[in-house]
Amino acid sequence: MIIMTRRFRFSSILLLVSCGLAISGHASVLDVDDILDHAVKKVDKAQAAQTDIDRMPRNIPETGKGWDPVSHTSWVSGFWPGVLWYIYDYTEDDKWREIAHERNLPVARILTGE
Repeated sequence: MIIMTRRFRFSSILLLVSCGLAISGHASVLDVDDILDHAVKKVDKAQAAQTDIDRMPRNIPETGKGWDPVSHTSWVSGFWPGVLWYIYDYTEDDKWREIAHERNLPVARILTGE
């Protein structure tokens, strides 16, 4: 059985991204920690803008500002809590565990029928 460490999971994701960059001719040396730290900052900023617990950010509109949120019943609603769980996994910061748990609750209500 293979036990995946958090660094391995994130490195796997970055490997896929870097393969895409290499194919497109934009390959360069990637510093995994720098990239993940940058992602944490971006997610922190995006999370701060989320005020409705029952709506999840889906995409950035064409204006390039803010987020187009969707209902927690949308098929894509679990992606945002998933991103937050990955951030917690990387940082091991309880702040992110609490946020991920809170943002996961509306999606979990679907399973319980509440």
